[in-house]
Amino acid sequence: MNTVCCLNRFRKLLFPVLGVLYSFALLGHSNAELSGIDNVIDAKDEPFKHEYTPRILHTDPLFVHLHNFLSSSETSHFLNISADSFSRSQVVGTGTNGSISAWRTSDTYFVDYEDPIAQRVADRVFQFLDFLDPDGLEPLQVVRYKSAQAFRTHFDWFNDPVKDTQGRYYNRVATIFVYLDGNCTGGETYFPGVKLQPSMIDGETINDPFNRSALGVVPVAGNAVFWINEHPDGTGHRKTAHSGLPVKDGTKVGLNIWLKRFTSLPYVPPEQR
Repeated sequence: MNTVCCLNRFRKLLFPVLGVLYSFALLGHSNAELSGIDNVIDAKDEPFKHEYTPRILHTDPLFVHLHNFLSSSETSHFLNISADSFSRSQVVGTGTNGSISAWRTSDTYFVDYEDPIAQRVADRVFQFLDFLDPDGLEPLQVVRYKSAQAFRTHFDWFNDPVKDTQGRYYNRVATIFVYLDGNCTGGETYFPGVKLQPSMIDGETINDPFNRSALGVVPVAGNAVFWINEHPDGTGHRKTAHSGLPVKDGTKVGLNIWLKRFTSLPYVPPEQR
């Protein structure tokens, strides 16, 4: 099957289904109303000879688990280029350039925009999220968690939009977090406000670390979790609060992919109001 044919098939299958799911999420429909729609999509990224499988976890806000989103060669690439170049992670907020905090004790490496594998992954992200129509990506960020390192509960969205390098104000409309190395115990990405049905918890990719029927995504190399950060009016969705639980043993390495949405109206910073 040629590339164009596969890509068209991919679009016809994936985008309408996720678009419907996004609409359901905005209307407040429950997971039960969408039973049977999970696992029907075998998404193909044919230009890069790679397949991954989405699984709907939650609809308001929309959460999707992505099995095998990155290939083993792609995860190895990011691990190799970052291995000797990590620095202490910082906490960034509206009006700040970042600061070191006990709230976040991981290490960080920013991937060069020109990296060919990063560009390949960016293309895959935009194909997957065509239904969301994001305006761009922040630089891809590799994060490493060793024993006892963690990121306490936080949001990815900002209270007020932030300015990019070209002076445009934006917020993080969505996040994809990819696991590059899951050779650890603990270290789940935990969403206390996202409640799951017991049948969703398999212990291998999804668990419930505190027995509260809340979403915990297990670090498995190549897998990823996608979620939408904002309500339709652009305000942040508080159910997306999450933490990187402490690694008990071993090392967890992930890849932050933050999707940008520019403000549609002229934005007035708080200090100018």
